[in-house]
Amino acid sequence: MELEAEKLRDCDWRSVEWFLGARGANGPSVQAYFADPPQIRERGVLRWKDLRVRLPEHLLLTGSYGDVLHQCYGPALGKTRSWFYR
Repeated sequence: MELEAEKLRDCDWRSVEWFLGARGANGPSVQAYFADPPQIRERGVLRWKDLRVRLPEHLLLTGSYGDVLHQCYGPALGKTRSWFYR
């Protein structure tokens, strides 16, 4: 799957999490990972060409959502969760 997002802060990326169902419904997690080579990214519009999510296309496009976890304020304050997809 090809995606783009805008990075607004200088936070360090930690992981992506994907879930089946509507946001807030506490659906099961789904395997998701970036097959693109890792790189350090600056603020601005970012593009990925190879995000892989283990769902059929119809569920991926209309029946799931993804979040990204970042480390923004040091380990003592935990990770920041941002909506990544729907």
